[in-house]
Amino acid sequence: MTSGAGIAGLARRAARLLLAATLALVVARTALARPDEPDAAQPPDGGDAPLLDLGGARTLEAALAQLPAALRSNYVLMFHSRSLQEASPAEPRVLLYSRDATLVVAFNANAAQRGGDALEVMRYDARSARFLFQELRFPAGAESSGPVASPLNPPQCLACHGAVARPIWDTYPAWPGAWGERYRAALPEEQADALRRFMAAREAHPRYRWLLQTGRYVQSLTASRRETYNRAAPEPSTFEFTQRLARLNLHSIAAQLAAAPDYPAFRHALLASVAPRCADPAAAFPDAWSAGVRREYVDWVRQTRSANDAQEAHKQARLQDAAARRDAGVDVESLDALRYLAQRWMGLDTSAWTLAFEKGTYDYAGPSSAALLHAFLLEQAARRDAGLAQLSVANVSDEDRRYCALLQRRSRESLAPLLERGSALQADQLPPQAPGVRVAAPQAHQ
Repeated sequence: MTSGAGIAGLARRAARLLLAATLALVVARTALARPDEPDAAQPPDGGDAPLLDLGGARTLEAALAQLPAALRSNYVLMFHSRSLQEASPAEPRVLLYSRDATLVVAFNANAAQRGGDALEVMRYDARSARFLFQELRFPAGAESSGPVASPLNPPQCLACHGAVARPIWDTYPAWPGAWGERYRAALPEEQADALRRFMAAREAHPRYRWLLQTGRYVQSLTASRRETYNRAAPEPSTFEFTQRLARLNLHSIAAQLAAAPDYPAFRHALLASVAPRCADPAAAFPDAWSAGVRREYVDWVRQTRSANDAQEAHKQARLQDAAARRDAGVDVESLDALRYLAQRWMGLDTSAWTLAFEKGTYDYAGPSSAALLHAFLLEQAARRDAGLAQLSVANVSDEDRRYCALLQRRSRESLAPLLERGSALQADQLPPQAPGVRVAAPQAHQ
């Protein structure tokens, strides 16, 4: 007869096997293939070629008609925008996105609006782990020549999106200026009326008439609590878009970390920083350094909280709906330990990693950022050490810390020679201030 302890042990082992299978699936899905699904509208290869194949369209309206139906079925509508493209409730800015958000195309109502003569295009290149931006401008009176494509990542895009370009999109659960500003909150009557008027006029509009799945879009914003509870309504596009963009951004961050010169020495510490119950960065350093690291890290976390509090205040002020302002806060995942290692010790600037409107802040709210980053980094590390992936599935309880212990031990072993050889700092001379944590004046746009 099997004892109670034996049954419990079998149950734990079964749970670990299940978790192992789940982890394998997650890791497999994190490997981003190049965007070759039908809705991606693949551009021709080469240098500064257009990011979008418009099939020879010579006007912006004709270009929209050329876009795949799948792309025109997923979109966010912005009734207020700080971007180069103007928006209003009657004439919103549209953000079309592919199923995995590796392609985003933005436009507004007409050439009389600011930015109304151009398509703004963003594409994520999984091979280089880079976000590419381009403007396709349709000059007035030159219909026969078709669009004029800017270079990739031109100055007018990088001025807001940063030298290492990333999308700018507010984080969960509030998106100022979009219909559905607050996740699953009822639209205020003024916004609901504006949306009804827009949808009523849409079919006769030369640009907006190309939007598909409008019923699904409206239902996602107007579903009753019962429909939401029973999952009878689709997720709002603001939430879907956030999840998909965040995943791409985390993939890009992981690739940036892996490309850093000191990544081989820090790879175990980075893994530990985003693994459950392993996040103390001081434990990944040799004993002579751990006390100083721990003191410095406390200040790093404090400054991060201050920056994120300032971001929340800015974001609250940008919300158009007073009810959304009262209820927009959420616990923020700020990846403190990983960012500390990346910036303080690997020399990477993390101040613009977030998708948030306010740069110099550290809000990664959305999908589980730590878990996704761990999966991306584990996939890279497992190429050298397949046993890491197997051991990580054992890290399911406080009683089993083998994975954490292994990562921290290997980190100490790999960092010791690097610190002895390459650093002029002594263990008792760590600077008291965490560098780079700041709140930038809002310059970016949605």
